[in-house]
Amino acid sequence: MFGLSEEIIRYLIVGVLTTLVNFSVHFICRRVFKINMNLSMVAAWFFSVLFAFVTNKFIVFQNYNTEFQSLLKETLLFFGARVASLGVEFVMMNLLVEKMKLKESYAKIGTQFFIVVINYVFSKVIIFK
Repeated sequence: MFGLSEEIIRYLIVGVLTTLVNFSVHFICRRVFKINMNLSMVAAWFFSVLFAFVTNKFIVFQNYNTEFQSLLKETLLFFGARVASLGVEFVMMNLLVEKMKLKESYAKIGTQFFIVVINYVFSKVIIFK
């Protein structure tokens, strides 16, 4: 499809599902449990990254090593990489919106393309190699 490898197609599908997990957890926290916005965002981030770890490991990169040491290393690297990409997103958003006065929605869309690439490279080259 469009000259993309099966792995990249799986990565994009898992990314959409991860986004759905994020939105669902956020909505449930806010509407059902009446948790404030910031805590809801943290819960949504945590559960979506956890979901992304499992699906990226087994579905996208087809890494079936379940030895404890390997799982621990991959989990720590994955969460660390996602924290790092979150930091990059914060920097980019503030630069684009606050300094360059770009509309926030455009900045968010633009940064997401960059973040998706960063997360893929971290996962492919460092975490699930």
